[in-house]
Amino acid sequence: AEQYLEEMYGKSDHKLENESIIKAQHKLHGHLQDLRYVSEFVALLYGKKRSRRWLKHVTKAQKALGQQSDMTDYQQYYQNKALSDSTALYGAGWLNAALVTREKATEKHLNKLYSCSVFW
Repeated sequence: AEQYLEEMYGKSDHKLENESIIKAQHKLHGHLQDLRYVSEFVALLYGKKRSRRWLKHVTKAQKALGQQSDMTDYQQYYQNKALSDSTALYGAGWLNAALVTREKATEKHLNKLYSCSVFW
């Protein structure tokens, strides 16, 4: 279990450079989700305080990244819809502005996760 956690934790950072930002977000979200579920499973074997703190950070980072990915998908949908329907342009603009705030929140949660020591 420890080796798998190390591999999954390391995977989150690698091989995302050549992909689009959106694909990278989805992929990182998937890695965080897998890492969270495996970590929750093995957390019982380790110290409760350290594992709980780390799990809190990984959960918040995963949720924030998921929300950002969803908003990015919605913004792209409205951007494409605006080509044929000018009223969709308002939605695309609103989502684009909202993404700035969401990206900052996501970055904050990811930074906290990366700065937190792993419990295994």
